Amino acid sequence: MADSSDLTLSHLQTLSSQDLLSLANSLNLDIPDDLDRNFIIGELLDAAAELEGDENEEIQILEGETQSFSLPESYNITMIDVVLRNPVWAFVYWDLKIADIEYAKENNALLSLRVSFFESEDTPPIESFDVGIKIFDKKQYILIPAGKSLMKIDLIMQSSIETLLIASTRYVSLPRGCEEITSVQPGRDTGIPEILKLSGMESMLKEHYVNHRQSFS
Repeated sequence: MADSSDLTLSHLQTLSSQDLLSLANSLNLDIPDDLDRNFIIGELLDAAAELEGDENEEIQILEGETQSFSLPESYNITMIDVVLRNPVWAFVYWDLKIADIEYAKENNALLSLRVSFFESEDTPPIESFDVGIKIFDKKQYILIPAGKSLMKIDLIMQSSIETLLIASTRYVSLPRGCEEITSVQPGRDTGIPEILKLSGMESMLKEHYVNHRQSFS
């Protein structure tokens, strides 16, 4: 386990991207391999704050003196990435550089997340839908429809002048669930196996349908 006194901004900036990922792994942080190094450093600084028992400030040691500072709200880059919380929910997070925010304001542009599903990276999307977001939003949970294989999310800016694709996530492989479960739809007699009924799956599916029925076709 890394010592929190080693997790300072000045020290982390001297490490290679691979060393940063190794350090994150030692702290049990789930970080994609292709995540921008600035965001990896941000995650490590957050971990250091938790080690010190303070979620808002990072403690930095400089020549024997203790200096505290708050993490920036933005790194002034336009990016988007996605992490699977579980097979049903995806957590999407993004950032916009100042120039893109100013352009959106000047042109009354609307922002959205375009969620697309694919059979493979070399084929067109088989299904897409848009989720509207506000200009100062930075994160969003997405409910993943059942039976999908591959997902990618685009950050779209649309004005009266043009529609711009300003950032995209990598392709994300989606775990396949048990067919007996994914084919079940509450209210439809699909013959749930008795063993699944004993597990409580039937009541859980009904609860999921009541709260998230838009995910059922």
